[in-house]
Amino acid sequence: MIITTAEIIRLFVFPIMGLLLMFVIQPTLYQSQIIRLTDVTVEKWLPNGYYPQASLVFGCAIFAALAWVVWNTMSPPGAMSVRKGRSIAWWILSLVPILAVIGATVWSRKAVLGDKFGSDVATLSLVALFSLDILFLYWLTTATTTPGNARDLPPGARLLGR
Repeated sequence: MIITTAEIIRLFVFPIMGLLLMFVIQPTLYQSQIIRLTDVTVEKWLPNGYYPQASLVFGCAIFAALAWVVWNTMSPPGAMSVRKGRSIAWWILSLVPILAVIGATVWSRKAVLGDKFGSDVATLSLVALFSLDILFLYWLTTATTTPGNARDLPPGARLLGR
């Protein structure tokens, strides 16, 4: 199976946009106090808490998306039974970035990072922002770049009308 030029472009565009979202826009929400952290100094928390956690989530989401695209490029599903199994595999692979979000939010806690760098107040906002990030990085990337006859396997891929 050959991946099209448009799919290759989307395979780069969405992760780059996700990178900007995670490492430029979201930290600005904390720095500008749109999302207020009252239990830690934002200037200390961002480099010691947020950026390592965001790197974990970003890396896991990109790994899962690339694994999915490469798998379906190298071994496209043929029979209906294989397609059904592959669809289930998409959900199982989605656990990689989901577990990364859980790990990152646990990692951000004061109990792990200590009073200087940990933030219990940031937990809810991190879950919300990182969940948005994996929707963008994993779901949107796979839904728009899965090649060939597997292109409709990620949920909602048909709605995007590529």
